[in-house]
Amino acid sequence: MVGLALVLIIILGCAVFLYFKGTLVNAIATIIIAICASVIAFSFFEVLANLIISRSGTGSLLSLVPWAQPLCFALLFILAFAVLQTAALLLTRKPVDLGFLPERIGRVVCGIFLGLILSGFLLTALQMAPIPNKFPYQRFDGKRNKVLLNADGFTTGLFGIISKGSFSGTRSFATLHPEYLDQLFLNRFITGASIVSGSEAIEVPTREAIWPAPEGLHKQIDQLVSELNRRGKLGNESTGESITMPRLVASSYDPMIVRVGIKKSAITAKVAINGGTFTLPQLRLICKRKGYDKILLLVKD
Repeated sequence: MVGLALVLIIILGCAVFLYFKGTLVNAIATIIIAICASVIAFSFFEVLANLIISRSGTGSLLSLVPWAQPLCFALLFILAFAVLQTAALLLTRKPVDLGFLPERIGRVVCGIFLGLILSGFLLTALQMAPIPNKFPYQRFDGKRNKVLLNADGFTTGLFGIISKGSFSGTRSFATLHPEYLDQLFLNRFITGASIVSGSEAIEVPTREAIWPAPEGLHKQIDQLVSELNRRGKLGNESTGESITMPRLVASSYDPMIVRVGIKKSAITAKVAINGGTFTLPQLRLICKRKGYDKILLLVKD
């Protein structure tokens, strides 16, 4: 209900504001500015947040660690939007009137579109924050839920498309954060665990530490996959919550063993930040097809 109310209020507010204030040209410019500001926020919020997290130590910044990503995300968007909007107003001092009907209808349509972008951005920022996973809405309750007009899915999906295009690379957002909204929910799925570690939590060996699973383990994984397919859901016994699991086909996966170290300091340091636990939803391995970098290089050339 909170997510639905936010989307409705923001879309209605944007439609009313653009209808009574400004022109169609200014409304279109505002949409372009909102998209550009969201691109800047998505591109650099992790870099800025990591500066705060890496310098937190045991000092005054420690309390900001769980909020570092949503705060940096919102701050970058607000600053970029304000600068670009100011520049746009200076360039369009003289109003341009395209006629009664185009102006009235166009402003409302632009207001709805702008409200969709802004509400999606706000919902995404809230899902980054260390708040109960039922806010701004419960994404999983036996099925994957979507808010009105899938506002947050539209905003993250739009940047995912952009990051696959001109902003693409071997470490593009779409590659590192597939199904980003699901990832944000899983970060908050375990009650009492922090969504961010205030210290270096993961250690990856310098030498190659990936190899095919032995035949015995392969058979155990096949049995586990069959059981998950039969149950269809993965549950949290402590909270009673469950999420729907996609059906896996035995021929579609090739089990591998990956050696990853979890540092002791990450689970024994300040509990308020590290949660005292480290769970699988907080660890994400990004897998790419063999030869992915060569394919990408050929496309760019």
